[in-house]
Amino acid sequence: MMLAAMAAGQTRQVIDAHAHVGMPGGKHDVAKSAALAIRVMDANGVSKTVDYSGSYGEALRDKIAYYNRQYSGRFVTCVNIPWERIDEPEFPKKAMAIVEQAYKDGARCVKVFKSLGLGARDSSGKLVRVDDHRADAVWSKAGELRMPVMIHTGDPAAFFRPPTPDNERYGELGVHPEWSFYGPQWPSREELLAQLLRVVANHPETDFLGLHFGNNPEDIRWVTRVMERFPNFWLDTGARVGEIGRYNPAELRAVFLRFQDRVLFGTDAAYEDDHLTLGVPEPRSKTIEESREFFRRHWEFFETDHRNIEHPSPIQGNWKVNAINLPPEVLRKLYAENARRLIPALR
Repeated sequence: MMLAAMAAGQTRQVIDAHAHVGMPGGKHDVAKSAALAIRVMDANGVSKTVDYSGSYGEALRDKIAYYNRQYSGRFVTCVNIPWERIDEPEFPKKAMAIVEQAYKDGARCVKVFKSLGLGARDSSGKLVRVDDHRADAVWSKAGELRMPVMIHTGDPAAFFRPPTPDNERYGELGVHPEWSFYGPQWPSREELLAQLLRVVANHPETDFLGLHFGNNPEDIRWVTRVMERFPNFWLDTGARVGEIGRYNPAELRAVFLRFQDRVLFGTDAAYEDDHLTLGVPEPRSKTIEESREFFRRHWEFFETDHRNIEHPSPIQGNWKVNAINLPPEVLRKLYAENARRLIPALR
């Protein structure tokens, strides 16, 4: 199928602003993982990838050095923060030092996993809040260094509902039961999002990339209000085309047009040794050919006006989506230009 951008004689320039090469703390082979990422990138016209799983300290330094030796210019790496150490004496000072050293070593973004709010616990066993005051030093240092904070807060609304067969993401939760946050032992999704917005409001000097379409793709009006209120808040599309594609396409297209300077293309692809994940981790590794179909579905969604089409991650839900046919100038911003503005190292 000839898609709009190609039919117009344009070359699609793409930066994947949301991916993982290995996982922080995991026992993966950086060489194998990076080689797999490069094969997928080259097969799909992706010039650069932002690696969210950089870790910190020596592991981060070694990873960046490897990228620079083997694949110069193809990867930009984020530093991760060890939130489980938040009760250590002088944690804010230590965390700032981690970010500052990471910047010196070549990291150009801070990635915050959903474990902040839903996983990391202090010494008393309480979950560490997204807006814990001891994290303020990280946000401030990131702003000072012009390192955007790529932040994943909460999870899909369905993950906070009973994991029963009538849950629309029952299939996904069957593969990942640990993704269920239903029950009184977890904060509500609404509270997590409120914590996130307090952080964004308190740190206007820092850019925050709200992952997975602002962490709330189920409520496009909420996303619009947040984008209106906070000029330091950005969006990415990582692993949420299936969700946002259920909106009236004219309404969704209007959001992309209105905020065309602050939306980034991302996939949430993960490359770990020889295992390829395309948006959602599954037991079986995906193939290069399946990656071509995965990316093609993205291009079809953003570049055509097709109706009732397959979305890129069918395990997330058994439904069809409607494409939004973005104009060429908006596609250029979405696919690459906005990522270069947010992270100058991508230029």
